[in-house]
Amino acid sequence: MRYQGPIYRPPSEAGSLLIQATLGCPHNKCTFCMIYKNGPRFKIRSLDAIEADLQQARRIYGHSVRTLFLPAGNTIAMPTGQLAAVCRSAREIFPHLERSRAHARNTADALNQVDPDFIRLRTFVPKVNTPLLVAVQDGSFRVMGPHGILKETAMLIRHLAVTSQLTSDHYTNYLNLHGRLPEAKPRLLSEIAAALLRDESEFRSFFIGSQ
Repeated sequence: MRYQGPIYRPPSEAGSLLIQATLGCPHNKCTFCMIYKNGPRFKIRSLDAIEADLQQARRIYGHSVRTLFLPAGNTIAMPTGQLAAVCRSAREIFPHLERSRAHARNTADALNQVDPDFIRLRTFVPKVNTPLLVAVQDGSFRVMGPHGILKETAMLIRHLAVTSQLTSDHYTNYLNLHGRLPEAKPRLLSEIAAALLRDESEFRSFFIGSQ
């Protein structure tokens, strides 16, 4: 892997593969920070260069990489399409990366701390006259399909440790689920597993919400 300038990572990323996606900091004017004051100037690395580093890491570490961190100062300053392409490439090269699962696990962690009486699931549907719909239509935001949503739902349920009534009974959802946790967890997971055997074309079609 090729690195330029200082490389910093949070303590929580000590075990992560570091692939430099950007150089320096796009702002670099904070009076309390000296990390990038001596350069390099902010630059977004090319997708080819980033993917070459990912491929090199694959040759070195094989499939063992579980977490990935993208330095440097502000990688989310990359255009969304480029950053999404990097994430897709990383997922293809390292299929065991764990963070496309972070949403489900973190939601489960929050619910476990609250232990609510009732949990109701809703699936995102883009709405008319919203900026996010524009992003969906121009391809810069990809909506997860039925199988992806069901896999995320299964992961959420698997990590829940609550005494709650769970229901998925909305027209936006791909599967109706009802049950009292924790007793119903095996049945709910079984229902999701059965649904995942169906072709995605058998589920409701994509639509745009009007209200």
